[in-house]
Amino acid sequence: MERLDEAGIGFPLGDIVVPIVPAAVVFDLGRGGDFRARPDADMGAAAYDDAVSVDATAGVVEGNVGGGTGSKVGGLKGAVGSASAVLPDGTTVAAVVVANAIGSSADPVTGELYAARFGLPGDFPPMNPADPAEVAAARRLAEERAKASGVPPYAMATTIGVVATDATLGKAQCQKLAGIGHDGLARAVRPVHTMFDGDTIFALATCARDVPDAWRFHAILEAGADCVTRAVGRAVLAAESVTAAGITWRSYRDALPSVFRGQPRFQDRS
Repeated sequence: MERLDEAGIGFPLGDIVVPIVPAAVVFDLGRGGDFRARPDADMGAAAYDDAVSVDATAGVVEGNVGGGTGSKVGGLKGAVGSASAVLPDGTTVAAVVVANAIGSSADPVTGELYAARFGLPGDFPPMNPADPAEVAAARRLAEERAKASGVPPYAMATTIGVVATDATLGKAQCQKLAGIGHDGLARAVRPVHTMFDGDTIFALATCARDVPDAWRFHAILEAGADCVTRAVGRAVLAAESVTAAGITWRSYRDALPSVFRGQPRFQDRS
């Protein structure tokens, strides 16, 4: 808020502005990193400085970083993932997601990644059908770990994401885009939006391009939902196994190695 105030960014009130910073948190305590690490003013200032100085060509760092450090998806390790699309008219739509859900990102019977079928070229590596024995073993391990942790599986979750576009949108349109983003989340996680998840998606419009008509806006909404789905899938693939508080959270890759046997290694966009 201090950085925004210094830059004159905020809700205008005469000669002053009131910085407004929407916020949400993932519930990931005890799953990696320092249990006492909490956001503070210095982190907020650093986030602002990074946002205004970032190299647009650098891409988004994916995996066990930031909010993805201790995240999980069902019984597997979660992470940060991102995805984008450029529409025929040149409008860009993108999403970044911290995947941290009660629900699973993969079919518990087949091991198939729910988001895989929605990928664009380059999103996901080629994937084989999972070995049924690996799927069964991963399911058993997840159930055993939940019992051993002493913490109900529904106790710590919440997926947070941002959907952004360079089109010029009003507040009502941004709200619609955020809402449609949840449809994309529902395609990548099952069950989704449980009574124990605090799933939150923010929508941003840079307004670098013109105001879309109704059909172009619909295309932005459709792409926004797809980007959220793809971002969750990329988060799961970018995740790395971790051990915290004596419990190992296995990544999708480590739990189901047969899916990637003989296939190229997943590359993030960092």
